[in-house]
Amino acid sequence: MSSHNILHAANSEGGSCLTTRTNVTSINESENRFVIKGDHGQILYSGLESSNPFQRIFCGSRRKFHFRLFDRSKQEAMFFTRRLACSTPPFGCYLQKVQVFVPPCEYIGCIQQLWTPMVTTFSIRNCNNSEIYRLEGPVHCCYNRFDEAEFYIFKDKSLRPLTTISHQWDERVMTHKLSLDFPPRLNCNYKALFTACGVLLEYMFIEIYKSGSCVSCCK
Repeated sequence: MSSHNILHAANSEGGSCLTTRTNVTSINESENRFVIKGDHGQILYSGLESSNPFQRIFCGSRRKFHFRLFDRSKQEAMFFTRRLACSTPPFGCYLQKVQVFVPPCEYIGCIQQLWTPMVTTFSIRNCNNSEIYRLEGPVHCCYNRFDEAEFYIFKDKSLRPLTTISHQWDERVMTHKLSLDFPPRLNCNYKALFTACGVLLEYMFIEIYKSGSCVSCCK
């Protein structure tokens, strides 16, 4: 299966917005499951976390896991792995890293958290381990949990954000929503990496205390 399957349904279905819905009773006690929907509510993809029960209980949102994304025909579209690591740079140097693949086992890149004294920063890297984008978020704090926050994606050393990932309250559905805007003409591999960024941020920074927390990805 080609990486072009990633988020391609946004075009084939005539829609431009994807919504990922997480139904979780407890982020520490159960494995998360995701449903990606189009702008008309059609289900495009479903995602499944696989993790160790011991780590879910004792490591919480920092746990190691394997995440798989399936299309409507139940074929695997992408998967990524996250290691067990610290997420607060001032208190650790072995930080978060997610490796992203498309079937059967094609490595397309990773999201690597960088050690920074203040601002939360990630390096988005391609399969050659070259940095292609940088993601920056809120200032570090002891408890990295946010009801509302914005993360900015920069290309190269530009001072102007290319796009944003934001977590805000959506009055239409009465819940918080994590939104990602895809830049124009972004290739499918990079869309897959951006999608992995959104899921990682959901685990690391957003306190999921209600079922139905959302991630939406807009093209």
